[in-house]
Amino acid sequence: MKYFLNVITLSILLAYSLPSLAATALDIALEMKAFQVEYYDTSNTGQVRVKGCSQCAEKLYKFNASVRVTNKGKAVSIKQLLEDQWSAKHATIFLNPSNNTIIHIAY
Repeated sequence: MKYFLNVITLSILLAYSLPSLAATALDIALEMKAFQVEYYDTSNTGQVRVKGCSQCAEKLYKFNASVRVTNKGKAVSIKQLLEDQWSAKHATIFLNPSNNTIIHIAY
């Protein structure tokens, strides 16, 4: 009987807690064939000009120093991104849906 009550209690807890674990807002992912990055040290901000992106509403997206940058799944610096941008193919930018700023650049 104790086992049965534990199973019922666990089922109830899972039924009510799983929706709270789901994401409430999704990032917007945009894939492109090529991109050009500009970064300004003075303001710690930058922008990405997208090229070959059929799903992009804009040609220019902005980011700040808190942007996450990854190359083949490994974290890299913005300086490394600036060096790699000419040879990088098929990049993806992830946007904050509330203001369309870049929060992650993957290439």
